[in-house]
Amino acid sequence: MKGDKGHGKGWSGWKGSQGGSKGGKGKGRVHRLNLPTANAPEIVAGTSYCYAAKHSYIDVLTPAWHCRPLVPHLPKVDLRFEALRELQTSSGGFEVSPLLLGRLGATEQEPVLNLAKDLKGRDLEVLGARLVLKAAEFYNVPDTPQTEAMCLRCKKLIEVASKDTDGLDASRKDNKALKRERPNDDIEKLLDITFGIVRGLWSFFELWERLLPSKILQPFKDVGGILCTRFFLVDLAAAPWSPYEIDKSYPLFRSGKHIYMGQVPRSGVEDRMRQGHELEAAWVKNSEVEEEKLLMALQLPKGRQVLFAAAPDALDPAMAECLAPLETEANFVGAGYEEAEAFPHPTEPTTCRIWRSQNIGLDAPLSAYIEIKKTTHLNGLNGANKLLNYWLQAALMKAGAVCVAFADDATGVVSHGQKFSLRQLEVEIQERFQDPDILSKVWASLLHSLDLISGTMQGRSQLQLQKHRGFGERLREELTEGWGEMTETMEAHPFEPRARQLFAS
Repeated sequence: MKGDKGHGKGWSGWKGSQGGSKGGKGKGRVHRLNLPTANAPEIVAGTSYCYAAKHSYIDVLTPAWHCRPLVPHLPKVDLRFEALRELQTSSGGFEVSPLLLGRLGATEQEPVLNLAKDLKGRDLEVLGARLVLKAAEFYNVPDTPQTEAMCLRCKKLIEVASKDTDGLDASRKDNKALKRERPNDDIEKLLDITFGIVRGLWSFFELWERLLPSKILQPFKDVGGILCTRFFLVDLAAAPWSPYEIDKSYPLFRSGKHIYMGQVPRSGVEDRMRQGHELEAAWVKNSEVEEEKLLMALQLPKGRQVLFAAAPDALDPAMAECLAPLETEANFVGAGYEEAEAFPHPTEPTTCRIWRSQNIGLDAPLSAYIEIKKTTHLNGLNGANKLLNYWLQAALMKAGAVCVAFADDATGVVSHGQKFSLRQLEVEIQERFQDPDILSKVWASLLHSLDLISGTMQGRSQLQLQKHRGFGERLREELTEGWGEMTETMEAHPFEPRARQLFAS
């Protein structure tokens, strides 16, 4: 099944009106697309959960335990990579800590922090040096003289240590258990895990199936639908209004009535992504703990649903009580959780345990959640596009607000932020695009794309989004058979056997 599907009748050759000017906030032209409109779809919350520990077991708490509040006074943050020099030791290494990992943009901190507990002295600093070099490479950090000098000191320390003790093996010479559990060959893999560098990924759908309430789960089993990420929905909905070039492919797999979206490895990541993680680490308490997850269901016609997980950045402490993180089984039980189920993890040699609590007070209102964003400005059409993406991300989970940090383009220092409610973002977007119907058009764009995906074939397929640079340029959506260039990558994590076992009626 090949060929350009476009957006169907009435959805191709989109061009924005280029007349008129009302001035203000960078609005020099009217940027209005002549597109269909639709009512906002019904979106309901399924349940919340969080990962409490990933040691011998992967422990999941539901409802989620709240421990990530926005800090009361947002500090200034120097987001330049070279600013890490203040943490560099005299030997050229770095002490491994949540502070360092947050500033490096680490997305999975617990495994490397566990290893750090078993190291000391130079071995610990060598591990820190390797983390810094990995972050610089992965995030394509700009080469400044200060950054190059900092990284050179890291490399010299690693070189000296490798000659003396073969890298991190110094602490293992007298620790046979550590040597057995953490061979040096696994350190590079651990660094990849720390920064989310993976070869293809499918969400933990087996966990979703066990956590979803029956009012969502049973209709999904019976009627079917789509399982995907929230960013995928944002990409689909906002694409027609993007002023940038778009060339993206998304792997899909259909098994019966259910369509699963996979994620390709992150590559070509920019330093602004690291800066976003660093900002979150500074503005959110207990940021080393993973974000809470919210399973959401977007309702489609004929009873179909789109299931996705949202991971909001923080909670408003004025709207939800946030406590210390829970780390041990005794903590779980003391907080009112009981082990309800254990099952083998589908891709890792471990067991996942689900801990449930009947304390309904743990469920925070969706309006208590906050998303955190970083930018240098919100001017002009580019700024309008950012606001649209911010609003979509929050609206899909009915978050209460988006907190936008403004970084100085020259110094990289965040000196202030601005908090937008969803309503404020909606008004701002309508004004920027000078289109009172834009939000209805955005929902229509999303619903049409989801309808297109719903018709995909059994087995492997991919959705391609392509658009030339410039506002109003035609967006091309195409479904093709197979995964194309993504095949080898996605096959590294076989999914077909898992799909056959999921969501059976």
